[in-house]
Amino acid sequence: MTSDAKLPFFEEETRIKLKKFKKKSLSTEPLTGVRDIPPEQVAKIKHVEGEVRTVFEAYGYAEVITPVIERYRMYSERSGDSIRQQIYLFEDKGGRTICLRPEFTASIARAYCNKWSMLPKPMRLYYIGQAFRYERPQEGRYREFWHAGIELIDCKNPVSDAEIISIALDCVKKLKLKNFKVFIGHLGFLHEIFENEKTESFVRERIINLLDEIKERKIEKISEELGYAGVKIEDVKNILDVIEKLLNINGKPNAKTLGKIEKILVKENLSTRLLQDLKNTLNYLGNFQDLDDINIIIDLGRTRGLAYYTGIVFEIESPLLGAQKQICGGGRYDKLMGIFMEKSVPSLGFAFGLDRLLLALERENILEEPLLSPEFYVIPVTQNELSYACTVSQSLREKGLNTELNTSGRRVKNALAYANRKGIKYTVILGEKELKLNKITLRNMSTGEEKTIPIDEVNKFI
Repeated sequence: MTSDAKLPFFEEETRIKLKKFKKKSLSTEPLTGVRDIPPEQVAKIKHVEGEVRTVFEAYGYAEVITPVIERYRMYSERSGDSIRQQIYLFEDKGGRTICLRPEFTASIARAYCNKWSMLPKPMRLYYIGQAFRYERPQEGRYREFWHAGIELIDCKNPVSDAEIISIALDCVKKLKLKNFKVFIGHLGFLHEIFENEKTESFVRERIINLLDEIKERKIEKISEELGYAGVKIEDVKNILDVIEKLLNINGKPNAKTLGKIEKILVKENLSTRLLQDLKNTLNYLGNFQDLDDINIIIDLGRTRGLAYYTGIVFEIESPLLGAQKQICGGGRYDKLMGIFMEKSVPSLGFAFGLDRLLLALERENILEEPLLSPEFYVIPVTQNELSYACTVSQSLREKGLNTELNTSGRRVKNALAYANRKGIKYTVILGEKELKLNKITLRNMSTGEEKTIPIDEVNKFI
């Protein structure tokens, strides 16, 4: 093309933009709330993932993968205001309103209703992956974060509620976390109050989003927020009074605490069926776990941040994390499938926030520093031994030994210094003698001891 030839408009526009862009240096900082994670931190994350995965599979759960992008409506239908406001939302090239997943449960519910509902039930599924929320970054809280969780689909009974709590506790125990508390609540009591009072759905959602204020009797704030929905506080005073009494139930899972709940239910002419379910769940949990060794608190003020929970809810906290101390949360969501299909499917699950779980383990100095370096470093003395070094490296790998090859042409002295800095245990030096004898010189980097041996005997000397 000649210099005066005219470019198509879009190419000319791109050329102008690039010309302007070159005048500014490109920032190397990641976007706010996301991170570049170095190898040593990735190794810690993978360790935690591996331990959690082992527990999930021990209970018969199978791993699934769902898309990172989903239809926005899937979350707007059931998520609370706080989640909706944090969603990464955009329009794709087809004009569809889509989002980055803020959590996994809705995605798995969609997948179940799409194709998995014909598989044997109940379904025990688990997932490990990234989710996204646009919120203020804090220590242990990011806009891109890792979740590891389970979903138990099509199962409605107290033993299944106990099972998921037990799985979460086994994960914590597997990771050797010592300082944690478990809080168990039950949203079924609130939903039953709404049903008895025939409360409209939009009023229910407003009240659910105000539970913290109701618990602390912040009357002005409650009145203001209900007013936005066209609801007078006087019209729902009875509901708020009963909810406030229940939300302030907090104590050990013993007869005294459960008796307080029963007293409120009887006084308000509410069914004690859900209380019996809660008692049964605690009994079954006692069969799974030694509850005397676990700090469990019944707290009906624990209502979770997602509007789709309908029954048992629970959270695990690490007090060492300060304000952002929750490391795990979940519960029962029997009506979530209703946004995809005509019938409800009783289900429950939970998720660990792996970032905060990892931070809690670091605060307790539980995690050992990961060994990132390979065990062996193969050093050809000259270019003449490089082909032999490739063969030796591969032989070591086939024996299950992690091996790095000196491909940069470092001299032996510099190569040994490099191996020492990386903490590599053994170096394999290959010179003219080793090539001729078809052997290797194995050097222990800790002691400096060297032996010239056939490669098949390497396991005898490590």
